Amino acid sequence: MKDVGVMIENAEQLEAVKSQDKRILVLAGAGSGKTKTLIDKIKFYINEKRIAPKNILTITFTRDAIHEIQDRLIEYADKTNQYKAELTPVNQYSIRKKYINQNSILKNLTVRTFHSLCFSILKENGAGYYDNRFRLLQDKTESFRIDDSIDISPASESIDSLLRKSIISACQNDALFSQKLEQYLIENYFEKQVKDLRDNKQYNNKQYRCFNGAIVKSKSEQKIIDWFHCKGYEVEYEPLEIGSSFKFKPDIKLSTKEFYIEHKSDLSANLTAKLKALKDAGKPVFVTHEEWMQDSDKIETELMSILRNVLDGNYTANFSKEFDNKFRFLNNELKTFFKEIKQAYDLAKSQNLKVSDIDNVESELFKHKRIKIFYELFPVVWNHYEMLKRKNSVIDFNDLLSLVLDLFDRDESIRAYYREKYKCILVDEFQDVNPAQVQLVKYLFSESTDLFCVGDDWQSIYGFRGSDVNYIINFSHHFPESKVVKLKYNFRSSENIVRVGNEVIRNNKNKIEKEVLSLKKSDQKVILFKSNSEFDTLGFIQEKITHHLGLEKGLVSKDIMILGRRRDHFAPLQEPLKNTGVRFSTIHKAKGLEAKIVFVTGLKHGPGGFPDTWLSDSIYQVLKKTDKDILLEEERRLFYVAVTRAKDYLYLISENGNQSQFIDELPDSFVDEVVPFF
Repeated sequence: MKDVGVMIENAEQLEAVKSQDKRILVLAGAGSGKTKTLIDKIKFYINEKRIAPKNILTITFTRDAIHEIQDRLIEYADKTNQYKAELTPVNQYSIRKKYINQNSILKNLTVRTFHSLCFSILKENGAGYYDNRFRLLQDKTESFRIDDSIDISPASESIDSLLRKSIISACQNDALFSQKLEQYLIENYFEKQVKDLRDNKQYNNKQYRCFNGAIVKSKSEQKIIDWFHCKGYEVEYEPLEIGSSFKFKPDIKLSTKEFYIEHKSDLSANLTAKLKALKDAGKPVFVTHEEWMQDSDKIETELMSILRNVLDGNYTANFSKEFDNKFRFLNNELKTFFKEIKQAYDLAKSQNLKVSDIDNVESELFKHKRIKIFYELFPVVWNHYEMLKRKNSVIDFNDLLSLVLDLFDRDESIRAYYREKYKCILVDEFQDVNPAQVQLVKYLFSESTDLFCVGDDWQSIYGFRGSDVNYIINFSHHFPESKVVKLKYNFRSSENIVRVGNEVIRNNKNKIEKEVLSLKKSDQKVILFKSNSEFDTLGFIQEKITHHLGLEKGLVSKDIMILGRRRDHFAPLQEPLKNTGVRFSTIHKAKGLEAKIVFVTGLKHGPGGFPDTWLSDSIYQVLKKTDKDILLEEERRLFYVAVTRAKDYLYLISENGNQSQFIDELPDSFVDEVVPFF
């Protein structure tokens, strides 16, 4: 391969690449040549330190990042200079694979995401502990093809469907769990609908709504009606019954048969006359008692006796059908619960927690009934989910990492094998790591291993997924005797754009101090547009798009990008601007992208604005504590990411009289304001 030294851009990159230190963190600000420095370090290990390619491991987070690293290495090694010409969106996978296989160095380098690395470790060395022919559960939120070089067998069902089966299994095996789940859904989601009904004057506050929509006067009657409903039998509540010698309303009538239930409690009127009238009329009746209602087993026994002895002697329980009947009218609420369970599960896994750890979690939040009940339900569902995964030989994305950590814990020889195999480990985007990923890195390297990490604490924006910016800020604590190299030059953005980014991030307390400089001298200021309406915003952006496309030679619509903290910040613009061909993206998805011209929308104060510092649901605060100050700092880093996507022109779209606090943090000397007439 070529001499690495001729490609170095500046002294800081040269220092990072040529350094002989065993532990290195490269703080690579936006546009500072992060990927190039990583590539040059790989070449340095091969060319100058004579490390065999098979002993070099590069870990990143996405398939796109793998492709970028591979493409740059291929271009460097390609003596024919044909690779870029052959590569198209249609054939990129096959062409990339062809060129890699043609070069022994590239073929033996390991470039993986965290997930694909763990996948290969489990396949190669997990057979003694797990079924290494596992299939991977599908998740619509994940890119299912985790690595082009890995053959993955997908499971036939999704994570959501297996979670549903887990909840059904938990209900079937534990009546108390079923009651708690029902209570949780009704009290926290369904009761809002009931309140809307109770606000109607025909209902008073002492009435309850059943799954079938019936409004009843007591919780006990609600339980009885819901029980029969779940078994597939519909009932009527207090129907008017008229006979030759009586006229009254029995408590409950089973619709399919002329059979009645009277519930007796301390508040019941004297039942003697009603029972006698029913008996005289030849109407079968059964009396339930209030004391039964406190004992789920007693309720089940007595009501099942009615069902089998009176209604259907051949009745056979179908729990899946009963579950569907029970929760049919709570379907939306159940979907919300699924979402909560999945998010809590993902967060717990990212924090390297096991289901057994949940029982030992302590939190002041448990004094709140909703949080307490959720954490009584969550580990039960998790246990059943794990049981069903084992039974079906399937795993999910989270398991790829946690199972490898478990494998390394259980088998020192396997851990030693990988420590011996990988003499140099490079980690890209280190600011995005979570506790489980850091533990994996620690397991993979030894005292003799070279560790080279690249990242930027100013661009750490995935705390909601479990990442922790403190791993990069306190790098030397986690990896002692390390060296930190700061890449201070931004090659992407013009001077005032870089200055705006510096000034905003300066307000964060939890950061590594550095000054980023631009090598693109320009008098062009950042433009702040204070909009009075969506109409104003659309008109301003349309005018600027037309202006730039009309005047700048070689500029195309893809050179323009419109960003928002949330999708609804730019949603009103998409339809009117769809024919322009400009790009739209949330800021999170735009990380790693760039454009000559960038519009940042939604820079307003308050709920739904930017910053958005509303705390996540307290349920997740139990697993990963945060507060408004931490959230504000992450939002500020997100704004920094948005600003530094721009190369030449940056437009900030705010709301006149209600601008974001981030706008207040910008020095006037870097910004020109545009305010439309009212």
